[in-house]
Amino acid sequence: MPIQCNKVFYKGGVHLPQGTYTLTCKSGSGQVELTDSKNNIWVQYNFGDDYDNTEEEVSDFEVFPGCYVIVEDTLELHMTAVGKMP
Repeated sequence: MPIQCNKVFYKGGVHLPQGTYTLTCKSGSGQVELTDSKNNIWVQYNFGDDYDNTEEEVSDFEVFPGCYVIVEDTLELHMTAVGKMP
């Protein structure tokens, strides 16, 4: 069952289980960021009509303990776990 996310911060291992996800834009437009300043990681994806070079779906989105996933703007996002969750 997909996790529905919109306009909020999520912490890996706390709000979102660790694992690999497929991200799908359900509606709206916005950005998804994954950040981890401790390990110097920053990834950003754009969804919807308000951005150039947008994604409709992102596979292999890795959530790990301590990272932050930020869903911005009017984006309504589905995160579906890929394979077995730890």
